[in-house]
Amino acid sequence: MERVMKKRRFWVMMVTAAISATAMALLLAGCGDALSGTSGDATAGGNGTIAATDADAADRSGDHAEAATASSDSATATAARTPRGRVEAFGKVTAANELTVSLDFAARVTVVYAENGHRLSRGEPVLAIDTSERDEEIELLREELALLRLEIQASVTDQEMERALLEHDIAFAEKRLTEEEQDHALREARYDSGFITRVEMAAYRREVERLRKEVEDLRLSLERLRSSRRIDVERARADALQARIERLRDRTRSDYLSGDTVVFPVDSGVITELTLSPGDLLESGRPAFRVIDLESAMVEADVLEEFIRDVAVGAPVEMIPIADRTRSYNGTVTAISAAAFERNNETVVPVSISLDDADEFLRHGFNIDVFISVE
Repeated sequence: MERVMKKRRFWVMMVTAAISATAMALLLAGCGDALSGTSGDATAGGNGTIAATDADAADRSGDHAEAATASSDSATATAARTPRGRVEAFGKVTAANELTVSLDFAARVTVVYAENGHRLSRGEPVLAIDTSERDEEIELLREELALLRLEIQASVTDQEMERALLEHDIAFAEKRLTEEEQDHALREARYDSGFITRVEMAAYRREVERLRKEVEDLRLSLERLRSSRRIDVERARADALQARIERLRDRTRSDYLSGDTVVFPVDSGVITELTLSPGDLLESGRPAFRVIDLESAMVEADVLEEFIRDVAVGAPVEMIPIADRTRSYNGTVTAISAAAFERNNETVVPVSISLDDADEFLRHGFNIDVFISVE
């Protein structure tokens, strides 16, 4: 039985192999006929088929060339004239009003309340400073002024007393001179009558001259006293001291000082360039920090030179910030630069644009796409 089964399996395998071989032969024969027919057709068609293919390629190439030419002409036309409706440009949010805060006197920083980039309002504290040196200077000047005024008052009193004494001495000397001159006239008569000797007469004459000189000297002293500028000079010094004190006081009456605190000077803004730390000496005139006034926010945009001829002052503008393209802001062209500049290998003309509806989202320094309406 086992031998029979083996023979059956052998014959089944042989029959299967024969069927497979026959099928393969038939398949190869069919492919050969097909290839032969295709080759013949190709040979019969010859150069005609190739020529047709080249013609189709040429037609397609011509179509592409015409499309490229049309595209080139369109690009040239766009560069030559502004697209109807609006001009696109790239801008940056900036501010028309930026200021530097500094002190007119030296002070030491004790506390720093703010940081760069903080949004602040008018009156909010930025720095606390030690003004003791300034206060001491003012106090010393006030003491010097008070002492000088006392000296002036004493000088005025002394001058009045000296003037009174001189006037008294002049009156007394003039009275004596008058009496002596009257007596001298009688002595002249007695001298002529021989009752007075020449020596006595000469002595009388010298006395009269001495009295006259005394009166002249006293009058000259009084005149000098009246024309003395010493008190005027002292008064001028006092005025100068008073002015210096007022200047020091005025330095503390600015928009950004409240007592010993440096405060923010605008209604709404951002603080920048603040580099001070507690203990630093803020010297007179040294910048303490800069302020960007957000209420003066605006946009500076660069318009390509080929489009600037269609941009006009007063033109409405739509602006979309890069930070959030779902937002849109409105404005107006307020100024166009009289000069062009080269930036990133392109010639551009700066344009200033107002921001009519700026909000807290729109930060200073943001990049923004600008669309300027044109007629």
